[in-house]
Amino acid sequence: MRTRRFPLALATLFVIVFVVLAISPVERSTWLLENVPTVILCAALLLSYRAIPLSNLSYTLIFSFTVLHVMGSHYTYSLVPYDQWFEALC
Repeated sequence: MRTRRFPLALATLFVIVFVVLAISPVERSTWLLENVPTVILCAALLLSYRAIPLSNLSYTLIFSFTVLHVMGSHYTYSLVPYDQWFEALC
């Protein structure tokens, strides 16, 4: 069952992640260029929310993809410190 709270919660969480990752990216120009499509996607989702409602699973998958995309654009994809993160977990 679709509720309004779930997409709103994901949107709020995404805005927080986006703002945090907008602080001091590795290359500001690359970050800006790579996030223009992300902002357009988010705007399209907001504008079409009532006309084309999606399932919670769809919103979750879109959220996951965009968070990974914003993370990749913050570090530039080749410099994302996955190895250090995995070592910190072990």
